[in-house]
Amino acid sequence: MQKKMKEYGSIRKLKAYGACGVLLGMSALMLSTANVGLADEVVSAPKQEVASAAQSNNVVDHSVVDKAVAKAQAAGIKTIQDPTVDKGTVTTPAEATKVKHEIAKDYEAQAAAIDKTTEDYAQKKAAYEKAVAETKKNNEQIAAENQALKEAYDKAAKIGQETNQAVTKTKEKVKAEFPDAQVSESSKILPVDPTSKTSYDSYAKEVEKVKVDNQQATDSYLAEKRKENKEIEDTKAYNEAVRKRNAEGKAKVEAENKEITKRNQAQLANKQSIEAENEVIKKRNEVGQAKVDAENKEIDKFNKEVAEFNKSEDERAARERAKAEADKHKDGYLSEVVTQGLVFKNEENAHITVTGADSYISAKGLHEAFKDITKRMGLSENQLQQYVTYFSLPYADDLKLSNAPDRLSKTFELYTSKGGNVFGGAGNKYGAVNSKIGKTVTVTYSNLQHSTFKGKPISRMELDITVKADSENILDDVVFGFSQNPAKGIEVAARYKDKSKDYKLNISLKPRFYDADGKQIIFEDTKNNPNEAKGILSISSLNAYKNHVETARPSDTARFIPISGSSIVQHANGLVYSNEKDNSNGNHFGLNQHNIIDSTTSPYYWYLAGALALKGANPEYEITVTSWDKLGDRKGEGRFTPSIWFTVTSDVVAAGVPTAPRHKETKPYKTFTPERLQEVPMLKLEELKKFTPEKEKEVPTPKAKLNLVKVNPVPAPTFKPKEADPIPPEIPTIHYHHVQLKVEYKMDKSVLKTPAPALPQTGEHSSTGLMALGLSLLAAFGLVGLKKRKENQ
Repeated sequence: MQKKMKEYGSIRKLKAYGACGVLLGMSALMLSTANVGLADEVVSAPKQEVASAAQSNNVVDHSVVDKAVAKAQAAGIKTIQDPTVDKGTVTTPAEATKVKHEIAKDYEAQAAAIDKTTEDYAQKKAAYEKAVAETKKNNEQIAAENQALKEAYDKAAKIGQETNQAVTKTKEKVKAEFPDAQVSESSKILPVDPTSKTSYDSYAKEVEKVKVDNQQATDSYLAEKRKENKEIEDTKAYNEAVRKRNAEGKAKVEAENKEITKRNQAQLANKQSIEAENEVIKKRNEVGQAKVDAENKEIDKFNKEVAEFNKSEDERAARERAKAEADKHKDGYLSEVVTQGLVFKNEENAHITVTGADSYISAKGLHEAFKDITKRMGLSENQLQQYVTYFSLPYADDLKLSNAPDRLSKTFELYTSKGGNVFGGAGNKYGAVNSKIGKTVTVTYSNLQHSTFKGKPISRMELDITVKADSENILDDVVFGFSQNPAKGIEVAARYKDKSKDYKLNISLKPRFYDADGKQIIFEDTKNNPNEAKGILSISSLNAYKNHVETARPSDTARFIPISGSSIVQHANGLVYSNEKDNSNGNHFGLNQHNIIDSTTSPYYWYLAGALALKGANPEYEITVTSWDKLGDRKGEGRFTPSIWFTVTSDVVAAGVPTAPRHKETKPYKTFTPERLQEVPMLKLEELKKFTPEKEKEVPTPKAKLNLVKVNPVPAPTFKPKEADPIPPEIPTIHYHHVQLKVEYKMDKSVLKTPAPALPQTGEHSSTGLMALGLSLLAAFGLVGLKKRKENQ
């Protein structure tokens, strides 16, 4: 609402409030006057006289107006200070008081009017600012909605355009691949409300479906069209092939008929030829049968001789078992009747290989070592000592004798002994290897020519030999010696740790035998079963001296069988060894000579021996070399070296050991299989062939069709208009003024006025008060009426 100002003398009214402003101003003025009048009535005259007149200019305090003006200016209202109003000159205090009251009331009225204008403008300004904020918020919402509408339109327009363009491109692509393609178009009208984003989105979804449908229709059409065209092309190709095959088939049948004619003629000739050949076969069969009959007569004669021989073998074995049974308690005979089924003795041409050794001593290195040992023994080279066991002698404890690099070879080599100071005699071939305590060395004998089990050849024998870790007072390095011929024995040489203490040398032996097919032989050992062919190994040359004892430890797979009368018996500690302190000097037989019976040529060699019956595929037993003090049986006298020579053979030293029957194999009778006569074919003449041409297929007619759908474009969006900005309220202009009053008092000092007694207010003064009250009420009623009129407009 715009305000306009009108002036009526010194009273200004706002058009907005009509006459009320005038009435209020008048009533205020009247009240002011009335009040002054009333005040004058109660003021007493001065008691003193005024000797002279006093003059002064007085501007009544206008701070109340100035504060209202400052507040209006702060609110942004334009203010104009009118010229100062001159109230003239007053000469009496009463008059001065009255005028001052009037001026004060004028200032109050101006301040009230200014404050009212300021308050009204502040309210309108606040309402305007609120309207501006709401309009801004509404316009932002409208802008967002319009932007969403535009984006929906752009998306819809784009997908519609792309879909229609895709239809054109698809038609071109299909026509390019299939010039005869039957492609049609149709249109789909999709209504769109240009004011609705939802409508554009719905359009886009529907167009997307159209796009998908077009693609699916295209894919289906292309698949169908390609299949259709392939069927057409295949049919054409098939028909072309049929025509070609018909031509070839006809020519082939004609050629085959020529061949059939030839074959029919050949059948006749073949039948005649076979019949002639069969006559020749019959004659050959007669000659062959006569030859086999003559050979079988010889075989029959041989088999009868074998039967007689095998019978004699059975009888021999029975006699031997009977004699063994009768002699088993005699000196030199096995104490149990067993039948030896194993033959593993002398194999001069055996092939020997050794594995698992730390190193191999070359033949030359072994000869040099023997020379060094002989020299250290104080003997000449003509007395060359060639015993591997001598590596255990105190003056042969230098490991370089066997381990020096220049005395080693990469493989096991055989050394041929010279002279007689050697186990096995002059010319014996053997080799030596270096090993460690706890390490197993395997020696293998193959190319066996005389070895058998139960009369069947043995292809090879393997022996695992280990110096056990539980040996005592033995250094880690040991030397093994192996002869090419197993009957010549094995040598083991160890060295003391402390020569002042006893030793115990434990050696593990695990023999394995293989038949001609390379299968491991499984031995059987049923005690007191003399008819069972067993694998019996000899344990011989178990010497006992005052300072040295050689023992064996049987096992569950190598059962000890003692020789009756032998010094070798099994003791409570489980070991097998001599039952006398020195068993090789022949004292038992009155010979009294060192080692007199420790020779295979001695008739008492059995006194140092026993036997072991093997059981299973992997039998094992041990040999231990130690002293009497270690065994604890008796007190020894000094100590020898930790070494031993022994054999692993089937050559049991006991007398009269039965051997298994050496049965011969009979020869099988020959049979004659006559040559079969050729079958004389039945004549089956072939018929001439007839040619039946293949039928061609009907070429299919194209049927595939494609219909693509286009869509209507979308209309441009109709955007929602923005709300108009609110009109700011007109800045009001306020006029105000100050008042000037001049006071000049002129007093007659000869006249002293005594105030009359105060009387009740009546007459003019009372009327003046009542008039002021009436005017105030009239103004109030007028203001209420004006407000009602404004509400009704």
